[in-house]
Formats: sequence, structure tokens, C-alpha cells
Amino acid sequence: MRPEPRQWLAEILDTPFELQPLPGDASFRRYIRVHLPGGSRILMDAPPDKEPVGPFLAIHDRLASFSIDVPAIAARDATHGYLLMEDLGGSHLEDLDFAREPQPFLAAAAMPAAWLPLPHDDLTDFATLLEYEGTLFSDWLLTRLLELPASEVAQAETLIQALNAQVATTPTGFVHRDHHSRNLMVTGGRLVSLDFQDAVAGPRLYDIASLLYDSYAAYPDAVREKLWRHFCQAAGLNADDPCLRLELRLVAAQRNLKASGIFARLWLRDGKPRYLASIPNTLNHLQTHLDWLATQPGLPPPFTQGPALIAAVIARSEAVLPHIGQGA
Repeated sequence: MRPEPRQWLAEILDTPFELQPLPGDASFRRYIRVHLPGGSRILMDAPPDKEPVGPFLAIHDRLASFSIDVPAIAARDATHGYLLMEDLGGSHLEDLDFAREPQPFLAAAAMPAAWLPLPHDDLTDFATLLEYEGTLFSDWLLTRLLELPASEVAQAETLIQALNAQVATTPTGFVHRDHHSRNLMVTGGRLVSLDFQDAVAGPRLYDIASLLYDSYAAYPDAVREKLWRHFCQAAGLNADDPCLRLELRLVAAQRNLKASGIFARLWLRDGKPRYLASIPNTLNHLQTHLDWLATQPGLPPPFTQGPALIAAVIARSEAVLPHIGQGA
């Protein structure tokens, strides 16, 4: 039988402690601050049947072995799904302002360049996930949440297929898969990466795209350009290469499609309304991508339909989202 958190902690700690539950995230994991006489630590409570910690530990140890800053682990129990980790405080990159503190943002942009060369042949091939991730957008967002006409959903599915075909051909590397402002802790001059357990072998620009077009942030174009150039310099890439910028937009569009679908599912399936607030910003990002991609020569015909499609999706979301939870 799986012990309760307090029981598990009592078995490994030789000092008194107090527990303080922390706000949940988008998964089945729970986080609890453990107050100790000499400070505090964070307990990850991950039910093995829902959120096994094995993938987290495997990627954690891989990143740490390559000097990527990840949370230090004081005790681990993969069988019961408990990890006792260092307490990094409560400051996320999301809480900072680039104009006042640019360095953490620049460090965040350089991070994907640091882990891109990591071993990844044993990780899931991102290309195998593309079809499923596309359905998150068409099924959960367009069909279930927004209730768009079947004709518009079919048009979206055609565009998604064309997008996936393009993304599948991009160069690959180690991909964190959730590199954004809420998964980066800022503490004592450190920038610490979190939530890396879903790492894959995937598009080399996926993580920088996740940061630049973050669902939880809307950076000015000038800031985004600085971060892009900082990443490219760290990765040894030409920031002005038009093919590279096309690659970025394709991958970013796929990422934003998936994210908006997940936010809809978190509400409809899991009853978590807080993520609905991030749908408009995510769709705005997607609109900039699809508008830009529609002007690029050489892409297949479905891309020309992108601007009209995303405009219809945004219009519908503006009509629907404000009334969710009000019985309308």
C-alpha cells in the first residue's frame, strides 16, 4: 500500500516538519512545501498509476550530468512516487520584467542550445506524436469547446496535416518539450528548469519556439528578436537565415495549436478553468504564425487558408470564453 505523504516523510526525516500544500499544475502531480527546522524542501507527490516519476528521474539525471541546472533531489522513491527536492522559492521567469532584469530571459533563451546536443536516440520520436497533438486542437478546442461547424473543423484538419508534414522534416535534437516561463525558476542567480519529464527527440527549434511564443507571455517583438538572436548565437545558427525563420514559425505554430487544445481539455475533461485564460494569447500567437506562413512561397495550398481560419477561431473564442462557467 502506498504511504501517505506525511507517513513517507516521517520515515526518511529525523526532524519535525510541517506541510504546506502548493497550488496544483496541469498534471496529476501535487507539490507540498515541507517546513523543517533549518529551512524547507519541496515534496513531489506523483501517484505511480497516473504520473510515474521514472521519466522525470531519467531526464533529470541526464540534464544534471551535462551541467543543466535542475532541482537537487534529497530523497527519491520511484516505487511510491515521492521525490523530496530543494525548495527553489516562488519566483518564476513569468514574474520578471525583461526591461528590468534581462539576464534571466537571455539565460532561458540559451538553455535549449545547451541541451540540444544531449543524447536523445532513446527518447520518443516527436514525429510520432504529431497526429495526436493535432487532434487536441481540432477535437477539444474547435469541436468540443467552441463548437465550430464541421466544415471549419475539416479545413483546420487539412491545415494541420500540411503543417505536420512540414514540421516532421525539420532537423532534430534533444527537446525539453515544455520550456516556458512557468517552468523556469529564478533563485539566487540561478535559472532552474522544471517539468522536463516529457522530453523527446524532436525539432531543434521546438524549445526556443516554446519560449518566444509562450502561452503565458506576450513579449514585444524587439524582446523576442533579442532572445532569438541570443539563442542562435549560443547554438551556432544564423539568426537571419530565412529558412531557419521559416522553421521557427512552423514549429511554433504546431506548438501553439497543441497548447490551445490542451487548455480546452484541461477545462472540459479535468475541470481546471484557470488555463482558459491562456487560450486568447495562444491563439494570438497562432494568428501571427499563420498570417506570416500564408505569405511564404513554396508551402502547400492549405497554408493560404490559415489566416481566415484562425480569424474565425478567434472570433468564436471571443464569443464563447467570457461566458464559460456562467451557465451560458
